[in-house]
Amino acid sequence: MPSGKVHDKIAVISIIPVFFAGYVLLKFNLISSLVLTFCILFSQLMFGPDLDAKSTQYKRWGIIKWIWLPYRKIFRHRSKFSHGLLLGPALRCVYLICAVLLVFIGINFIVYNYFGINPALRMINAGRHGIYCLQLVEPYIILVLSGFFIGAAIHTLTDKITSFFKNIL
Repeated sequence: MPSGKVHDKIAVISIIPVFFAGYVLLKFNLISSLVLTFCILFSQLMFGPDLDAKSTQYKRWGIIKWIWLPYRKIFRHRSKFSHGLLLGPALRCVYLICAVLLVFIGINFIVYNYFGINPALRMINAGRHGIYCLQLVEPYIILVLSGFFIGAAIHTLTDKITSFFKNIL
């Protein structure tokens, strides 16, 4: 398998061709191409299949890397659940959404029980602002998810190609 440094070099090298391919495929829309390129790069550097191990990707999460500890315990390294082309990124997206929701619920519980403030109710009352924000990002949701899947695919295919050539030689 390639080292984390090799994966990082591939991520950096892939930025330019990925951007131009996205720019053409997205009918020369600069913002959409930048969103797609950023998400592919983010996926390769921080949100990739190696979050199931004590990897460079895992360490890049810094002080919040603890959020990935249950993920590392649940999924065996290089399993179809972490390195699968479709299943891996889908599970990581669902996992991260659930983890963020649990953290939010925990913070809400603490703030409500110790300070008497209910942030969740305040957020519900501010719901129209949330709906407005969602309308702003809605066109980019498919691009973000596509970027996560493409970035993970680049990582997994790099692993498979490297293993194939190591077995031949």
